[in-house]
Amino acid sequence: EYNKKYPVFVKAIHDFLQLPVSHVAHKMPEDGMLYSVLMSELLPFRESARYLAMKIAAAPGNKPQVKKCNSELVKLRNWPLQNDFYISYLVAIAIEAIRLNALSTVLSSGEFSQPEFVALIGDPVDWHKYQRYAYGSEATAFKSCFDYLQIYALLQTENKKINSLKKYMPLFMKVHFLRDYRFALQTFIKACTVPANLSGFEQVQLALVDVNEIKRNSYLLSGMFMPALGQGYIKSAQITDVRQMALLAAEVMEYRKQHGKLPEDLSFLPQIPLSKLDHKPLMYEKTKDSFRIFSHTGKGEKPYKKDTRYSYRVRLDGKNENL
Repeated sequence: EYNKKYPVFVKAIHDFLQLPVSHVAHKMPEDGMLYSVLMSELLPFRESARYLAMKIAAAPGNKPQVKKCNSELVKLRNWPLQNDFYISYLVAIAIEAIRLNALSTVLSSGEFSQPEFVALIGDPVDWHKYQRYAYGSEATAFKSCFDYLQIYALLQTENKKINSLKKYMPLFMKVHFLRDYRFALQTFIKACTVPANLSGFEQVQLALVDVNEIKRNSYLLSGMFMPALGQGYIKSAQITDVRQMALLAAEVMEYRKQHGKLPEDLSFLPQIPLSKLDHKPLMYEKTKDSFRIFSHTGKGEKPYKKDTRYSYRVRLDGKNENL
């Protein structure tokens, strides 16, 4: 149905994926401010990932097609990782989540052996490294925005608030913007120096933005761009966990293959992997027609069954399954 409804888009996906992964060239906006750059490719990247995931789910036992689509999803994930923007980093994580969750249908099909499935998952991505790059680029974009406002303040403008500051307190305004920028730069540096070996929740606490200082000093730019900065560590930890959960789900399916039923718990494993979010063991439960691997939420609670941020679910055919 998708192929019939969007033939031009499907062809565009096919043609695009013939290209080697490279840096996306963006047109410089007229005002020269990096925050004004339009990244129109990001939405089609995500939509393309959804399409490829649908192809995997539609025929999870078709090995050639699954391998091809999975390879294309990896390639699609790597495109935004070459960009210089934080939003591109988040889109790469979203594409990886789409890919890994689509592979749960491959596990359900039973057509791939455990080694074959592990090969589909592929090598881990150094999300921490790309996150530091994204933060560095975000700091550069912040500086361009700061420079733009400094120049804008010297020109005639219809903004009464800026005109008032320019007329009566030009030195104060310059100092105020410089303090805003210095605070942001210190915040970026703090976020980039968070140790990679800590849990996601610990990293967020270390990279926490001082919102009270922003409010107390009325930092205009930091107030807009800083508060959500540390959440990148949560996203990075979650996608790291999804990969671990998928590999652990493969272990569960291998147990089922050897024993004819799903395990009651994870005690059959020599060691249970730890969640990157909180460094606590990943958990397992089975239901009537599926099982899932999951971690605790930010509140230390068990996630809802449909919450894919903290869990990886594999659906099974209840008619033929000895649960």
